[in-house]
Amino acid sequence: MAQLTDLLGRVQGGDTEARDALFAAAYAQLHGLAQARLRHGGRNTLLDTTGLVHESFLRFARAGELRLSGNEQTVLDVHEALKDLEKADPRLAQVAEMRYFGGYSEKEIAETLEITERTVQRDWEKARLILAAALR
Repeated sequence: MAQLTDLLGRVQGGDTEARDALFAAAYAQLHGLAQARLRHGGRNTLLDTTGLVHESFLRFARAGELRLSGNEQTVLDVHEALKDLEKADPRLAQVAEMRYFGGYSEKEIAETLEITERTVQRDWEKARLILAAALR
């Protein structure tokens, strides 16, 4: 937490490198919290937490309070691709988020979503292909 406070001070002083470091540090910590919540909070909590992390960032960016570097733009692109995937196939998006952001194993995803491990494998492969195409 002290690191984030230090970085915030440096950002307010106009340090653009500190801004990028703050984004990276805060995002990693927020995802750590999201992963812990998913592990201990039961079913479908990661989606809400990940969505909150992304939406918070998007609101700051749209309000002009954050300037976007290449890394932040990539996060926005991934977020938009996941939103589009969720519209097309909610389960594929759920599997991708659980696998990528939550670090769930195929077995854990299958148990949580009440599907077979083979279905998780197929869904993960489809989601990866769709997201890769959307991010090109």
